[in-house]
Amino acid sequence: MESMGRTLLALASTCAAACAGPPHPATAPASIAPAVDVPALLEAHENFGGTLSPDGTRVVFRSDRDGVAELYVAEVAEPDGPAKKIVAGPERIASGVFAHDGRSLLFRRDTGADENFHVLRVPVDGGEPVDLTPTDPMWRDSPLVPRDRADVIVYGARKPTDYASMIIVQELDGGAQRVAYRDPGAGAMIDVLPDASAALWFREATTGGHEVLEIDLATGQARPIEPRDGAAEMVTAAAYSADGSRIFVATDHGGEHHVVVALDRATLAELATYPQTDPPTAEVSAIVPSPRGDRVAITIDAGNHSTVRLLDATTLATLVDIRTPLGTAAVGTNSETRVRNGTGVFAADGMHFAINVSLPDAPEDIYLVDTLAGEARPVRDEPRAALAKLPAIATSIANVKSFDGLVVPVNVYVPAGATTRMPTMVWLHGGPDASTSIEWNAWNRIFAAAGVVVLEPNIRGSTGFGRAYARADDREKRWDALRDLAAINAWARAQPWCDPQQIVIAGASFGGYYTLMALAHQPDLWSAGVDLAGPSDLHTLLTAHAMPERYVAEVGDPVADAKLIADLSPIHDVARVVAPLFVYQGANDDRVPRVHADTIVAALRARGVRVDYMLAGDEGHSVARRANEIELLGRLLVFIRSGPR
Repeated sequence: MESMGRTLLALASTCAAACAGPPHPATAPASIAPAVDVPALLEAHENFGGTLSPDGTRVVFRSDRDGVAELYVAEVAEPDGPAKKIVAGPERIASGVFAHDGRSLLFRRDTGADENFHVLRVPVDGGEPVDLTPTDPMWRDSPLVPRDRADVIVYGARKPTDYASMIIVQELDGGAQRVAYRDPGAGAMIDVLPDASAALWFREATTGGHEVLEIDLATGQARPIEPRDGAAEMVTAAAYSADGSRIFVATDHGGEHHVVVALDRATLAELATYPQTDPPTAEVSAIVPSPRGDRVAITIDAGNHSTVRLLDATTLATLVDIRTPLGTAAVGTNSETRVRNGTGVFAADGMHFAINVSLPDAPEDIYLVDTLAGEARPVRDEPRAALAKLPAIATSIANVKSFDGLVVPVNVYVPAGATTRMPTMVWLHGGPDASTSIEWNAWNRIFAAAGVVVLEPNIRGSTGFGRAYARADDREKRWDALRDLAAINAWARAQPWCDPQQIVIAGASFGGYYTLMALAHQPDLWSAGVDLAGPSDLHTLLTAHAMPERYVAEVGDPVADAKLIADLSPIHDVARVVAPLFVYQGANDDRVPRVHADTIVAALRARGVRVDYMLAGDEGHSVARRANEIELLGRLLVFIRSGPR
């Protein structure tokens, strides 16, 4: 499961309690502390996923200002001018880019947040969208636009019941779709040559690492690019050079530190190397070359923060760091596998490119970078009156020693000027191969306004802190990650702002799984738990349909390692859970289906354990609608503030 981020926390307007038993009386929204105006605090909207028109004069982006991610276009030269809504809800927009001619937009949209995305086209000035993909339900990645082929788009796809994946070449006039490549495993297309003759394909290897292949789009033949010797490497990004003569790859070469290598496309000889030494354990999570052929923009993911750096495209020497405050700055757009692609990042002349910046005190927004000077400025200058209503919050990063001396980084959000002991929530990211960055998080600000401290630990297994750290929770070592949580609990109890009687463990997706594990195996440490779409039975998760190889590497094989998987499944230790539990589940969730929530809720209620269960009728592995987010947050605030068990 990926980190849920923006899309996995909301309740549909049809949200209803599920399973037997009435809701706990404390779930009445009227009992929320009157100082917390959740709707007002959520009005500080975010702008995200910005990409430029070919001439660099316009930016297309998504914004949640009206309650769901919708598609907007604005003039780059008019940051305080109005942004025009091109595609409205009620369904969310998953990504948006300009077509080759700059006169139309390509975007993805699903139904009920079920992740079965369609690719649609709409005129840049608005109009009725045309569905280019009215076929079987599929996950479709963001479409890539070959620079010299105005007539086609190319994208990766897979069916919802099978992790086998494919590359589709799609005619832009709504005509033929051609499957150019089929892969038996999970993969994503991350770049395409200007003439659409070949594409770079990222997939999870049977060795437990990652692979980059080059796919001939005429024949479907695959050529290994990295690794070339079958070793288990952690490959995190790849891209073609502007002229297609080189392939840039970010990898750890099977070691602890990442590099970017420039390979001759014909011979795969290494022509240049960039060593990632600042910070030394960070990953390079995106590579986006300029169309001019002179610069390469990269995202440096250090786990709890990220930055953007410009390299010389020939030598890979560092040219300049894009100056942004401590937070999350990134270039490119995410695909399902966390690998980013660079569609629309640069203007066609290469003089400017777009990045997304999210700071603890500023919602995510789009910035424009001057390629030569490395200077960044906001593309949008939009008033956010709700920010003035937000109570101050003190943000820091603590280093907590675990049982074996390993240092676990923890993002700490404390209401500024706190003088009393407060409920403390330990919030766990999903993944499990992901991390939590210092960035804008309206939820943290709302919890702070209610007098709740939020801790975001990047426990072992998190990415951005080196290969050894990322692999330190695999299989039997998952118990060590659970012991990290005990160390964080002990550290929190020693802090002057923590009420030791009210320490809540919480998380979404795989963070929800860890919540259930902590409640079952550390029942004396946690006063309550919050599980948002977490798997309760790993065997059910791994055998529901074909799973990516990384899940087997992380957890184990459902046949060969059946005992280990049973031991690591919280449903088998449900008799040890005594703390109250809040469960959220999207009815359309294909990643972690509803059965996981229903089973854990029924088992706990049968024992008389208090469970508040919220089922979102039109959400998937997501919380995509503002109205639902408001309802969910209101119930969570009451649940957290209802006191010790």
